[in-house]
Amino acid sequence: MTDLAMQKDRFIASGSNQAINAVQNIVLEINNELNEHLEVINENTSEIQANYGYISQLDSKITKLNERLDNIQLFLRGLAKADDLIKEAKSETSYHIQHLTSKEKRLFLVLYTNPNKAFSYKDLVEKLGLPENLVTEYISSMIEKGVPLIKTYLNGRSYYSIDKQFRDYQTKTNLLKITQQVLVA
Repeated sequence: MTDLAMQKDRFIASGSNQAINAVQNIVLEINNELNEHLEVINENTSEIQANYGYISQLDSKITKLNERLDNIQLFLRGLAKADDLIKEAKSETSYHIQHLTSKEKRLFLVLYTNPNKAFSYKDLVEKLGLPENLVTEYISSMIEKGVPLIKTYLNGRSYYSIDKQFRDYQTKTNLLKITQQVLVA
């Protein structure tokens, strides 16, 4: 081969080496850019996962708050209903008591015959000889039936007594059979 042919082969070989090197450089640049994008995607994924965790915690707290609000609303409705019952009971002519069972009557008599004392569940259990769950059930039932019981709290315990006006009304109308009449002259 001649010297010229060898130079031509070298030029073609060096050109192809340059082309290969250029392609390799381009592939390396693309690879570096893809790695950078992958890092950004991984950072975003971690951030999204952290945000999802926070949102889940907030959702749980919101659910608990909703439950508490529902309980407060039910409690306030109960208070409003109890206030209405007490207002009704204060008016002598508006006592509308549903029929009491014999056990409820026994409980009523314990409260009625001790006007200056408020009874805890424990006191009523001892007086009546009934289990506490029945006593609590009877008290709830009496309140639902319209008996105006006064509930007070002392040292975290509930105490019950009968409303004084209701007691006086019961004494006049049921025991003494006294009714008040207005005479027009």
